[in-house]
Amino acid sequence: IQTNADYIACHNSTYVHKFNMLKPIKEGGTFVLNWGWGEDQLDARLPNKMKEQIAANNLNFYTIDASKIALEAGLGQRVNMVLQAVFYHLSEVLPAEEAMDILKQDIEKTYGKKGPKIVQMNKDCVDQAITNLNKYDYPANWASATTEAAYEEARGYGVLHQADQFKTVEDRFNEDNRFVEDIMHPVTA
Repeated sequence: IQTNADYIACHNSTYVHKFNMLKPIKEGGTFVLNWGWGEDQLDARLPNKMKEQIAANNLNFYTIDASKIALEAGLGQRVNMVLQAVFYHLSEVLPAEEAMDILKQDIEKTYGKKGPKIVQMNKDCVDQAITNLNKYDYPANWASATTEAAYEEARGYGVLHQADQFKTVEDRFNEDNRFVEDIMHPVTA
C-alpha cells in the first residue's frame, strides 16, 4: 500500500464513507474531492475521521463538482478530463500553462476521430476545471472531530462517566474500523 502520497483525489464522493482514503497521504499533501453538495455541506456530510485526518495532516483540501462540469459540457458523468486538469494544475508536475496545452493536444489526438464536437467538449472541461476548483479552509475543530463525536455518542448512551473510560471506547472503535477499512473494504471493492 502506498504511503507518503503527495496527492489524493476522490472521484466519487460516496467513497469517503467506504474507504480510509487519506491513510497514505503525507503531511501537507493535497486532497481533492469531487463533491456535488457545496462547501456548506462539508462539515455535516464528511465523516468525522476524514475531517480529523485532513486537519491533523494539515492538508491542502480542494473541492470541485466535476460531475456538474462534465454534465454541462455534454459528457455525462465522464469526469476524467476535469480531474486530470485539476491534477496537472495542483501537482505542478509541469508548469500549469504547459500542462494544459499538452492535455489539450492529447485531447485532439485521443478524441479527434470522434469529431470536433467531442474534442471541444473535453477542452471545455479542462478550462472549467480550474475555474471551478475551490480551496476549502476547514475549521480548526476538525482536528478533534472523531474524538469529540465518539465521546458525545458514548456520553449520550450513558457509557461514559469519567474521561479515562473514553480511551477504551476509542481503542475498541479504532480496532473495529481498522479491520473494516484495511481488510473488508478493499476486498469487497
